Amino acid sequence: MISDLVIEGFRGFERMELHELGRINLLVGTNNCGKTSILEAIRLLRGDRDPAAIVEILSSRGESMEPQRHGTSREPDVRYLFNGRSLELGRQLRITEDYAGQSRSLTMSIAERTPAKPEESSWGLLCDWQGARKTSFKVPLSLQGGLMPMPLPPRPESAATAIVVPANGLTAASAIRQFESLVLTPKEGIVVDALRIIEPDVERLATKGADWRLRDTHDRGGIIVKTSDCEEPLPIGSLGDGMWRMFGLALALASADGGVLLIDEVDSGLHFQVMERMWKLINETSRRLSVQVFATTHSRDAYESLAVIAREDVSEGSEITIQRINRAKGKSISFNEQEIIAAAEHGIEVR
Repeated sequence: MISDLVIEGFRGFERMELHELGRINLLVGTNNCGKTSILEAIRLLRGDRDPAAIVEILSSRGESMEPQRHGTSREPDVRYLFNGRSLELGRQLRITEDYAGQSRSLTMSIAERTPAKPEESSWGLLCDWQGARKTSFKVPLSLQGGLMPMPLPPRPESAATAIVVPANGLTAASAIRQFESLVLTPKEGIVVDALRIIEPDVERLATKGADWRLRDTHDRGGIIVKTSDCEEPLPIGSLGDGMWRMFGLALALASADGGVLLIDEVDSGLHFQVMERMWKLINETSRRLSVQVFATTHSRDAYESLAVIAREDVSEGSEITIQRINRAKGKSISFNEQEIIAAAEHGIEVR
C-alpha cells in the first residue's frame, strides 16, 4: 500500500504531501482544493506505463484544443497538467509514492525531440517512471502544444492496477465490460451483495446483449436485475441513481484486486442512511482483495458514516484515514481512526 505521497508541480499544486495513509483514505476539503487532482496523480503513477490515462484525464475535464485543420480531432492540452498552466522547455512535474519500504516515481517534463512530421513541434512530453521497473517514452506535441496521437507502448499485464470511478459514474459500455468479466466468478457475489444494500430483493444480474457494449453513453438499459418481488427482470436504471452508483462502486472494487481504487465523490447519488453499509462493504472487500482505496467527498455524512468501520484502539498504522486537503499549506492534515470516531461523536467539523 501507498504510505506516503508527494506531488510536485502538478495542476494546482506547487507541492502537496500526504503521509500516514491507510487502506481506506477519504480526501476532504473545500471546492477546488485539489482532491480530484490527487486521484489523477495516483492514477498517472499507478496506471504504470499506461499512456491512455493521460489522454483520458485531460479529456474528462474538457482540456483540449480546437482542431487547426479540417477533419482533425481535438488535441489534449498538456498545459493543464503543469502548475501554472504554461509550457516551456524543461517544465516538469513529479509524483512520488512510498510503499512497503520502496519508492516509485513518475516525472513528466517538456523535452526536445526531432519532429517527424511538419505539424509536430520540436518539443515532446517525456514520461519517465522510476522504481522496481523503469520505463520512459516521449509523446510528440503539435505546433500549438497539443498532445498528438501516436503508437505508444502497451501497458504491461504486470503493471499496478488503478481503477477509477468518476463522479458522474460509469458509462454503460464500461459497466457491461467490467460486469461480464466477473460473471460466474466469486466476485459476482460482491456486486449482488452491494445492490442488496439498497434493494434487499435483488437476486441476479445480467447483461442484455453485445450491442450494448458499444454504447459509450450513460444509458443504463444494458444491465437488467431480477428481484424476488417481480416476475420480469428490470433495467437497473429503473431502480434509481443510487442503485447505479452502488453497482459502479462494487464493480470497480471487485476489479481492483491487489491494486488501487480511486473514487471521485464517493457519496454521489447515495442517501446518508446507505453510507454506513457502503463503507462496510468497501472495508470488508478491500481487506479481502488487498485493495487500497482513495475517495473524495464534500459530504459530512460521508465522513461521519466512515466512523462506523473505524477502530477505537489504534496505536499506529491506522487502516482508515481522513486527509484534509489545503492547497496553501502544502501538506494534508491526517486524521486516524480514533480521531474519526471522536469527530463523529462530538460533531467536530473535519472538512
